[in-house]
Amino acid sequence: MKEDTIRYALYILGIITALYIVVRYVIPLVFKIVAGLMGIVFNVVIFLAIVFGVIWGIGYLSKSMRR
Repeated sequence: MKEDTIRYALYILGIITALYIVVRYVIPLVFKIVAGLMGIVFNVVIFLAIVFGVIWGIGYLSKSMRR
């Protein structure tokens, strides 16, 4: 009976330790990776919007100069 209680206590301690490691280390790492990827995607979208705007502006000016 005592051995079962010790085994149960160790299982509970292992679960609490695993939860602590996940909350303390894994979740912040995942958030940092996601934030980094979103930053890269945001910069690419802004760059493409600027390039599209410049190309559209040149096309608009060239079309209006022909008239």
